[in-house]
Amino acid sequence: MKLRLLCLVVCLVLSLPFAAASAHGDGVHVRVAHLSPTAPAVDIYVNGEMAIGALSYKSVTDYMALEGFEFAVQIVPAGGTLADAVTPEPIMVTFEGAGYYTVAAVGLLEDGTFELLVLPHDGEMAHDMEAKEEGTGSAGSIMVTGAYARATAREMEMGAMPEATAEAGGMGGMEGGHGMSMGDVSAAYMLISNTGSEPEVLVGVASDVSDMTQLHQTTVQDGMARMGEIEELEIPAGGSVELMPGGYHVMMMELKHPLLPGEYVTITLTFASGLELTMTVPVKEVVMP
Repeated sequence: MKLRLLCLVVCLVLSLPFAAASAHGDGVHVRVAHLSPTAPAVDIYVNGEMAIGALSYKSVTDYMALEGFEFAVQIVPAGGTLADAVTPEPIMVTFEGAGYYTVAAVGLLEDGTFELLVLPHDGEMAHDMEAKEEGTGSAGSIMVTGAYARATAREMEMGAMPEATAEAGGMGGMEGGHGMSMGDVSAAYMLISNTGSEPEVLVGVASDVSDMTQLHQTTVQDGMARMGEIEELEIPAGGSVELMPGGYHVMMMELKHPLLPGEYVTITLTFASGLELTMTVPVKEVVMP
């Protein structure tokens, strides 16, 4: 879970604009990202001295050169004093050695989850970490993790994909059943998280490997899996919705070619707010127990 949180923040930080680093030489170099959606713009004090002023949500600073490896950090609403700090005691931040780091303010003040998260060394380590966590992406307040597409059913054991089974049976109650074979369809799954203070509504999906891509929900009625298209899916503020087998999923129909394990597909999510997230997700062979 901690690795997933780190990767989420890395993805979001890498998508934010920031000026080139002005610090040079050895030692610790730090930039700070404000990723706490309910926190106001803040001043940041390091060892009792103000180092950053009026840092707003989704902003990230330039790199700063610091002397030492351990620092007492206090976060104050912009324009306030140390007596107004958001935590009763300074937050101790420690770095393992010289290098470039990102410190992200994450979580919510209201529920006590606010913290300063020190990411691994920036540069190659961050990119390696991002690459290892396949099927991730972010846009605005939306972050997706764990996304994957199922290999087409003809490449899998029969009955391994409940969505394909429902599809082959005439769409399980959808209007105008397509009557496709199980090999003509696939589904994609993922966890969609919303770090913002307002809900986001998923209203469209698309894929580069299918001529028809829709947002679906699978339900079980009288012991039979039935699937139907849904027009939208709300991702609550500060919450998440999981697209998983037997529930919500991205349905890819009229595939242009079979999907084999180890391949990749491109999926685009469109939200009512105008956010659009395009990501590359791996194809996996998953056999249901």
